[in-house]
Amino acid sequence: MGNTTEANQNFDAVVGRISELSLRRARQKREGILMLKQNKIIAMTKLAIYEKHKGGEASEAASYYREDYISNRILRGIIRFTAVYILLFFLYILMQERN
Repeated sequence: MGNTTEANQNFDAVVGRISELSLRRARQKREGILMLKQNKIIAMTKLAIYEKHKGGEASEAASYYREDYISNRILRGIIRFTAVYILLFFLYILMQERN
């Protein structure tokens, strides 16, 4: 009889330990999900702030493929440089006519 009582106590201890571990695992899983949601909220908030300040530039860049966007920017730079160069050249010619 003593062995049966001891075996029952051991069995109860094992079952208690298993249920404790499963409850702890469930709690950790729940907290992990909550942390994931909190991280998502933080990321979404940062994204909203970024879009508020630099949203126009980002949406323009997102509408192009990367190579098209870069070549478009390079072309704009070349055109602006040429326009400034022509303007300075005409100013130089005007200065030469005055002298």
